[in-house]
Amino acid sequence: MSRQSALLIDQSRGDNGALYGSLLTELDVQVGKAMSSNESEAYKIMTALDVDYVLVIFGGVIGYSGDDINKFLWMVRIAEGEHPKDIQESNYFSERGEFRVDNEASQTMLNCLMYKLSYYRFGEMKVSHGPPTASLRSVHFLCFLFCRRTAGLP
Repeated sequence: MSRQSALLIDQSRGDNGALYGSLLTELDVQVGKAMSSNESEAYKIMTALDVDYVLVIFGGVIGYSGDDINKFLWMVRIAEGEHPKDIQESNYFSERGEFRVDNEASQTMLNCLMYKLSYYRFGEMKVSHGPPTASLRSVHFLCFLFCRRTAGLP
């Protein structure tokens, strides 16, 4: 299994990993910390892990509520458990104590890698009004890749 595959599996485990406390690995913690960090800190972590790509499942276009941003607080909690000086869950909440991804989101939330990968160029997207087209109905999620280097894949 490649390191990239391991990261994708590990990120998925990070969604529910807190339920399995003792099963968390250092990779779970590092993925959680990277996704919770700003881009420059996340880049250092991803480089140390030798990551080429990060897959983020984003359902903002079709309202898919099982996407990674909706499970993100688990990653924050996992990272905070091992790095409480660097990551604090409360920093990801709005001034009213809510988990927000809109104009009321905290600066920490707006600057973390998970948010930036999920909402990259989202405001530029053009969709028509009215019922979804067949092609939009067939889309279950959008994937954004964070590339450190090309892996030579088509």
